[in-house]
Amino acid sequence: MNVDVKKMLKAVTVCDLIVAALIFFVALIIKPEYSLILLFGIITAVFNFYVSTITANLVLVKGIGTKLLIVFSSVFRVILVCIISILLYKIKQYYLIAYIAGYSAHFIALIFYGLLLKNNERK
Repeated sequence: MNVDVKKMLKAVTVCDLIVAALIFFVALIIKPEYSLILLFGIITAVFNFYVSTITANLVLVKGIGTKLLIVFSSVFRVILVCIISILLYKIKQYYLIAYIAGYSAHFIALIFYGLLLKNNERK
């Protein structure tokens, strides 16, 4: 992996940790039973982000494998999230909402990363 991709992954991970901690503690105060499900959603989203980034980097930058690997990786990640969602829904319907909220919180971290990147470019 090139240096820029490693920097990006590190920065996004820091943003994810901050967002995850905030959401976890807020959920712990408001609705404690959903806090771990929210956290699990964020962890799943981060895992998907890492797998996607590493797969794309291997195929597009290093030339290892074919573009079909990116497709298989995407299908695997979608199936994984669907299975987790179905299992959580079967346990308790509202767990699905908490999981999706946690999964979506990863995008908040990506926005923070983008804003940090924009601020660093101005300097």
